[in-house]
Amino acid sequence: MRVSSLETILGPSHCLLSPSGLIFTAVEFILTKWASGVYKPSATFTEKVYTEVYQRHLSSLEELKVRSDIHSPKTPPHLASFIC
Repeated sequence: MRVSSLETILGPSHCLLSPSGLIFTAVEFILTKWASGVYKPSATFTEKVYTEVYQRHLSSLEELKVRSDIHSPKTPPHLASFIC
């Protein structure tokens, strides 16, 4: 079985929620570094510190997906395999 580069990046489920959650977590990290209006270089982006933030973003994205599925037309079949 050939593994595409997309599978390598996203894993076998092709779940787009995980990369989106990571992006939102990274954005939140950057915003916290600038929250006071002054850049704080001491903050570090580590799994230990940001796992909870990442999980919160995943939960929000999953809730948004459920609500979107209820209120929107079905996803086209050629895109369906990329959405959890």
